[in-house]
Amino acid sequence: MRKIVFVEFVCILLILSGCSRVYLNVYSEPEGAYITEDGTNKIVGIAPSHLVYYRDELEKNVNSKGCYVVKGVVARWVSGATARTGNLELCSPNILKDVYNYTVYRNPTAPNLGQDLQFAIQAKSLRAQQSQAAAAWSANYSTNTKCTSTMIGNTLHTNCY
Repeated sequence: MRKIVFVEFVCILLILSGCSRVYLNVYSEPEGAYITEDGTNKIVGIAPSHLVYYRDELEKNVNSKGCYVVKGVVARWVSGATARTGNLELCSPNILKDVYNYTVYRNPTAPNLGQDLQFAIQAKSLRAQQSQAAAAWSANYSTNTKCTSTMIGNTLHTNCY
C-alpha cells in the first residue's frame, strides 16, 4: 500500500513530465466474466473491470501503427466458457485519449449460455442496488458516517453507523 501511495505522490510531482495514466475498461458479453491478464493470471476482476497503465511504461511497447501494445485478457464465464484476446492494441485517436474500451465476446455455441445470461442479469441487478445504496448514502449521511455492504443472496444489505 505504501508503494502505491509513493507512486501516486511521485506522479503528482512529475505530472508535467509525463507520469500520466491510461485506462482500459474491459467489458464482457454477456456481462460478468471473470477477467485475468493473459500469461500472468493477474486478477483484473469481474467484467466490467478496469486496468490502469502508466504512460511512460506504455511508451516502451508501441507498434509500427503507433498503438500501445498491452497483454491480452482471458475471460471465464460461470459456465466455464472462456475467451482469450491475445495482445491488445490501444490506438488513438479516440474520444477520450487516455481511456480505451474493449469487449470480450463469449462464443455463443459454447455450452450453458443460459447460465451465463442469468449471471449477467444478477450482476446488473447488483450494480443497480449498489448504485441505489450509494445514492441513498450520499443523500442521507455525512462524510463521517461509515457504511458496510454485504451481499446476501440477491439482496445487498448496507449498514451505516
